[in-house]
Amino acid sequence: MLMPKKLQIVAATSGAVTVTNGTTVVDLAAGQFCLIPASLNESTITSTGAAGLLRVEAN
Repeated sequence: MLMPKKLQIVAATSGAVTVTNGTTVVDLAAGQFCLIPASLNESTITSTGAAGLLRVEAN
């Protein structure tokens, strides 16, 4: 689970990851980015195989 109520940027650096919040699902392939607004409560990141990611959090 990602930190709630924090602005975050997630990048898939290898493989593929899925970012989920409620019914919203965003699939990221290697090289793709996603911004997670601070207004969201419970977001998760999952992967079905080997994957790498970069996560940046703002205060």
